[in-house]
Amino acid sequence: MLQNVLADLSEMEGIVCYSLFQLPYDNSKRCQVYDAVLTANKQIHFSLESLAVTRVEEVDRIEDIWKVSKMLPDTLSVGDLKKVITV
Repeated sequence: MLQNVLADLSEMEGIVCYSLFQLPYDNSKRCQVYDAVLTANKQIHFSLESLAVTRVEEVDRIEDIWKVSKMLPDTLSVGDLKKVITV
C-alpha cells in the first residue's frame, strides 16, 4: 500500500501516517521512503509521535527512534534491572 502511495506522490501534498513504526522495518527500505518523499518535495507526518520529515535533516531523528526501538528487545526488563542494581 505504501508503494502505491509513493508512486502517486506527485498527485498529493504528502503522506500522513499514524506512527513512524508503520514505515518498513528494513533500514534500506525505510530510507527509500524518505528519499522518495524528499525527492518529490513532499512531506511525511507521523501523528502519534508528532514528528515529520520535511527535509533531510529530520531523517536522523526518526532513525534514532528506530535504533532505540530495535535495541529494546535486547535490554533488561525493569524487574531484571532492579535485581542487578540491588546486588
